[in-house]
Amino acid sequence: LLSVYKGHYSGITALDCDPVMGILASGSLDTQVRVWDIETTECKHVISGHNDVIRGVQFYERFLLTASNDSRVRMWDLSMLESVRPRPSTKVMQKEYISSSARIGKGDGYDGESRADSPDAIMSLQSTTPAVTPTICRHISPVELCCENTFVGHTDAVTCFQAAPGGTMISGSADKTVREWDLTTGAMRQTIDITWAIKDTQSSKLSSSNVAHFSSSSSSSSQRRNSPWATASTTTAAKNAFSTRPSLPFETPIHTSNERSGSGSYKRGTELGDGGFVGALQFYDFALATGTADGFLRLWDLRTAQAHRQMHGHSEPITSLHFDDRSVITGSLDGTVLIWDLRTGRVLQSLSFDSGLVSSIKLSPSMNSSHSGKSYSVEFWAAARDNLLHHYMASSMQQVSYASDHGYLNTRDNSCVNITGYSGISRIDLLDNGSLLCGDDEGIVKLWSI
Repeated sequence: LLSVYKGHYSGITALDCDPVMGILASGSLDTQVRVWDIETTECKHVISGHNDVIRGVQFYERFLLTASNDSRVRMWDLSMLESVRPRPSTKVMQKEYISSSARIGKGDGYDGESRADSPDAIMSLQSTTPAVTPTICRHISPVELCCENTFVGHTDAVTCFQAAPGGTMISGSADKTVREWDLTTGAMRQTIDITWAIKDTQSSKLSSSNVAHFSSSSSSSSQRRNSPWATASTTTAAKNAFSTRPSLPFETPIHTSNERSGSGSYKRGTELGDGGFVGALQFYDFALATGTADGFLRLWDLRTAQAHRQMHGHSEPITSLHFDDRSVITGSLDGTVLIWDLRTGRVLQSLSFDSGLVSSIKLSPSMNSSHSGKSYSVEFWAAARDNLLHHYMASSMQQVSYASDHGYLNTRDNSCVNITGYSGISRIDLLDNGSLLCGDDEGIVKLWSI
């Protein structure tokens, strides 16, 4: 255990880290976003720019992007945040003349040495925070002045998003849409209606029940070769695999009712900020993967806004997904993690957790590419809202769980502090330097060396 970051009043719902800048960001059920110094564990900034649960945070160049159930994605300028950061108050020596009559009321503790014509030195606290010009209409928090842009368009909770180099951001919402944004101009490029796209695919009658057959039909062979999801081996070996794949419930409508609680809706996710109508997404170039409340993993081509492939395997909403150039892993509220083969669209392995749900999964950076020079193997970490950090290696089918509710924290004076206490892990994030971030239900963020 390397560091512990405390400050949130409720469970962690989002994490991201920028090792180059030496900072990390955390979002919480308390509607706040906090920016921390990795080395000193100091909370550098507190962003209270949302009025609902935080669903995502991500560093992008010099900005920090945040998404919330208040239907907004906001972009914060980190350099401006530093300029309005409240600095520690300093003690300033002031000399004031106090009359003898004023000294009489000081009580028995007054030593009586000062005279009426001699100055008394009084310590007073004066803030060194830069002054902000007040407005006539209403009070504006200094942090609001650091908001570079607010992406408005969604009509319900923004449950997931991702920004990529090149100025593109994709966001998924409880309003049943996925939207593409230009981060440079703030303009919305396109809107994909999930339910409309499904009905449009059904009306094409290229496939009525077998999703895999749609991807391998002769009429779409040229489209498949041009698809961002196509691989070198897909056009040769996948055709036979598709033909033997079992039928999937393609025409089944997306249900969002919370059967576990008997009421409410999965459209905006659970009360702890897991899932939603679009519970998770990731994109690369023109390839987009979404996990929705019906348990479907859908692969899209952003150029045509069409679902290239739809794969069903979960019985409850998908909460998290992560893909590389060969595989996709998905976690769900049904308590399982599925490993999918992108070449065939089949489930390679399934892993179940006793906690009954999976809230966060991440592919290990060292093994998430087939071009790493080593034999390819899926390796990932998962959070299942228990007090364990779950590590799984698909090649050996070996699962190892590490207790996160106790450990030894190495302090700067080379002493060790024993950390104990139970709390469920809600979010995880992996760093390229071999470290792991986790956030728990008590609002505590921990940095581990793995």
